[in-house]
Order: sequence, then C-alpha cells, then structure tokens
Amino acid sequence: MRFTCVEISLGEIQAFYRYTDVFESRRCSIKDEKDLSDEYYGWHIEKGFQWFREEDSVGEIYTIAFYEEHPFFNCLLLVDLNYFKSDERACLPFTKVVEPWIKKVNTNYRRRQKREAGL
Repeated sequence: MRFTCVEISLGEIQAFYRYTDVFESRRCSIKDEKDLSDEYYGWHIEKGFQWFREEDSVGEIYTIAFYEEHPFFNCLLLVDLNYFKSDERACLPFTKVVEPWIKKVNTNYRRRQKREAGL
C-alpha cells in the first residue's frame, strides 16, 4: 500500500517549518508502514487517509497519512519544500486546501465523538 505522510504544525509561522514531509525530514518517529497501525500514535482511521492530532508549546500539530486513492495523496508533489523559504505562494495547496480540510475533519471528528458519547 502506497501512502504519503505529512505533518502540519499550525503554530509555525514560516511555511518551511509549518509543512513537513515526515519521511524526508526524519524528525518524526514514524518510519514505515508498520507505524500506521501502531496504537501509540492514536491514529483516527478514515476513508483513504488516517490522522492524529497533538499539541506542543507552539500549537496544534496534525500528522496525516494519505493513501493513494485519496485526492491529496500527491499533495507534497504539488509544492517544492525548498521554495517555502523564499516564496509563500509555493505553499498555497496546503494553506488553501489541505490545512482548512484537516481542521474541518478534526471538528467533525469531535462532533462524532460527542454524539456517540451521548453528550
């Protein structure tokens, strides 16, 4: 199964540090496909992707694994991460599409959790 793994750190101002290819950066403990089923991360499994959210001192961090059937599977290919340092327009696919989308996914997930808990 092919997948792309992206980390979005909403607290970061500079786009170069805000959007990270998990495997390219080697900053994340996710190393391969086995980690997609590791309970440690608390993955939320959805159709065509899975994700988890964490918080740090800067803000929210979303880690998302897109499978090849998902429309955002190639989202990292749409931008060259090296251009983030000099050209903010290079990250428009993330700021205008992926980032608002994952925020909505998180909001919907929280609503589902409350509804299932009967609150």
